Amino acid sequence: NVPATVWNISAGGVFLTSHESFTIGDVVEFRFSTSDLPSIALQAEILRIQEHRHLRKIIGSKADDKELIGYGCRFIRLPSRAESQIRNFVFRQDLIHRRWISSME
Repeated sequence: NVPATVWNISAGGVFLTSHESFTIGDVVEFRFSTSDLPSIALQAEILRIQEHRHLRKIIGSKADDKELIGYGCRFIRLPSRAESQIRNFVFRQDLIHRRWISSME
């Protein structure tokens, strides 16, 4: 098991950070869960590696950790049920964000 943090997720893929070193083409397996979503087993292929010096614009002050590496990944062998759960999660997060923005106006 390798600790990683998911920063962005969509039905097509995920951006995550880890201290572990991967290469383009590696397949990572992980579980994604939220307080309102059951844990989903996912597999993703590393498509892009984001070096530490470019992480600040993506993850902000958390990028102060000089050992952190970012990875842009695409899901592979994504079951339709998992895709649906991710789409629902993203939709709910977007709705929450829009309501928050509206309340600030």
